[in-house]
This record gives sequence, C-alpha cells and structure tokens, in this order.
Amino acid sequence: MLWDFKKNDYHEWVKAEDIPDKFPPILPSNSTFPITNHQSTNHQSTNHQINIGVGLHDSSAALIPYLACFDDPFVLISTGTWCISLNPFSQEPLTPEELAQDCLCYLSYEGKPVKAVRYFGGHEHEEMTKALADEFTVSDDFYRQIQLSDPDFFGTKLSESLKTRYLDSMRQLIEKQAVSTRLAIGNSPIKRIFVDGGFSKNETYMNLLALAFPELEVFAAEIPQASAIGAAMAIHGSWIEKPMSKNLISLKRIRV
Repeated sequence: MLWDFKKNDYHEWVKAEDIPDKFPPILPSNSTFPITNHQSTNHQSTNHQINIGVGLHDSSAALIPYLACFDDPFVLISTGTWCISLNPFSQEPLTPEELAQDCLCYLSYEGKPVKAVRYFGGHEHEEMTKALADEFTVSDDFYRQIQLSDPDFFGTKLSESLKTRYLDSMRQLIEKQAVSTRLAIGNSPIKRIFVDGGFSKNETYMNLLALAFPELEVFAAEIPQASAIGAAMAIHGSWIEKPMSKNLISLKRIRV
C-alpha cells in the first residue's frame, strides 16, 4: 500500500500525508558505512574501522544466494512455520484478488519486486502430526520413518493405518501449498522450484510437491545460514576481494 512498484517510488497519497519524512532513507542493500571498532588488550587501546551494511529482512537475505547462483527463473519455497513462496521474476502488478489472498510484493536487495505468498503449512503439519502421534501413541517425529521411495512403504514398524492417515493429510497440505505457490508464479516463466527449510528434508512433502508440479523441476535445497550468507553477499565487495562462489547450495532433484 505504501510503494508504487511501477514508479519505483512511494504512492502519491503517502507523499501527500508527509509520511516519507518520518521514514529512514531508502538505500541500496549493498551500501556500507564505516564504523570504529574499539578494542582494548594489555592496557593498550586500538581503533579499527570496519564496514557494516544497512541490514536486510531475513527472507530477502535468504533469497540472495539463489539469485547469485541461478539465472533461470525460479520460485523459492522457504519452509518453516510459514511456507513462503518467493518469486523474484514476476513483472505483474498485484491485483485486488491477489491482495485479498495474502499475496504481496517487497523490494529485493537490488530494488526489484519480489512476489511473495505465504501459507501456514509448517504449523498445520505440526498440529496434524501431534494429533496423529497422540491417537496412535507414537513419537511426534514418527513421520521421519516414512519414505515414499521405499518399495516396502508399509513394511516398517508404524501401522498401515497411521501411514495412510499421514499420507492423506499430506496430500491435503500439498493441495493448499500448490495453490499458494501457483499464485506466486502467476504468469512468470518459472522453470524450477527450490524448497529450503524443514520441508526440504521431508520426503513425503517433496515427492507430493513434485507430483503437483509435473511441468517444473523441483529441488530440495540446502544452504546453511542462508540469511547470514545472503546479507554478507550483498556487501561482498566491501569485505573480500575474491569472487563469490557459485557452489553454495546443495540441490537434490526430486524425480517421481
């Protein structure tokens, strides 16, 4: 509601209310500022200047390694309590219908729009597994024993009924996830879906997601401390002369 992505500036109503004067200045995310770091050792004091960045939102920072490593259009599903589908390749203005479905855009570290749609999938999964664990008297992490790729899917110690119930619940969860992610994709020429966070290690989630998007390549992705690394990459030239590595992300293609 504040930012006009077509003009790349605040909306006119924001200016009319003199609101921008109350905000800090908008600066590129690769901006740095020198600060003095004071250190005392052995009764001697030394001052060193170090550069700091302006700061980044965690979701924006976590997207930076993917933008740096991959050129083809993609959507990143960042999974946790919320499953947030991030599309940094959308050129379409948001519609009232999209806004009503909790779809928004924010500015990337390069000042470009990123379309984002969130789904409470991690929370739903947690509530669902707790309920099933209580009903079947098993541990809350029972689902980690379930592997769809195992030809003897129903051969482990877990009951067939529990596995079937979990699989049915996951199908419903993925149906909602697919709606959320397709909303983020819109008409963008997306070729790949990357999934990071907790669900990237859940084989059931990943396989059902790949089935829901047969036209796209689906990958389980892993990059330790993605937000911290992304924030460092935004100011890469200020603290290191070596070029950025393109091998930061581990990928596993999901084939079904």
